[in-house]
Amino acid sequence: RTVLNADVKNILLVRTDRIGDVILSLPMLPLLKRRFPHARISVLVRSYTRELVERHSCVDEVLVYEHEDSVRSLWNTLKHIRARKFDLAIIPYPRFRSTFLMFLAGIRLRVGTGYRWYSILFNRKVYEHRKDAQRHEVEYNLNLLRSLGIEIDGAAQFELTISSSAKKAVDSFLAENLISGEEKFVILHPGSGGSARDWRAENFSELGDKVKALLGLKVLVSGGKGEDRLVQNVVEGMKT
Repeated sequence: RTVLNADVKNILLVRTDRIGDVILSLPMLPLLKRRFPHARISVLVRSYTRELVERHSCVDEVLVYEHEDSVRSLWNTLKHIRARKFDLAIIPYPRFRSTFLMFLAGIRLRVGTGYRWYSILFNRKVYEHRKDAQRHEVEYNLNLLRSLGIEIDGAAQFELTISSSAKKAVDSFLAENLISGEEKFVILHPGSGGSARDWRAENFSELGDKVKALLGLKVLVSGGKGEDRLVQNVVEGMKT
């Protein structure tokens, strides 16, 4: 059933996974603000993805999720959430711990999938299997909002605000690698940090060669912590 504006004054979007997942949840924010224009919107994220949302025009506060598996960290997170007296929590890709926290915090409306063993902790459920990949991840995220009576129309809106210091750091990095600020290039990121099955390094090498040959663009290969060897293998495997 539709949720009335007066019922929702304080909203929490829970996105405690990785960078890509946070980015693909950004289109939820303007739709929530449009539907509940007077509500306060907070986002719960891990510390390393905080910068993606802290300057978003629809976000009033960013809470940092303590990921350590300890009673103390669990209690600290719960204490911060309870203190803000949220009316509504939306968890696009839930884990038991974060779902249980929303339940313990006493949040009245809790939106999430209906297909987990702990889905009983949600009282607004959406029955879609993401593992089938029948839709884009953005569509799965936005469909959660339909349970609140929010209509999804138009193209998804992504808002990313980059600080001047970050821009300067990027410009400096590009200059060191002989790439001008106006030059187009492609970034290959072969690793997933263990969150998905990785494509083989030789496949990325072949892709890099094709990008250079067919598009005439320079190729940068990036990696996360512990992926130095993977990046090196991709670069060494490229023929051009």
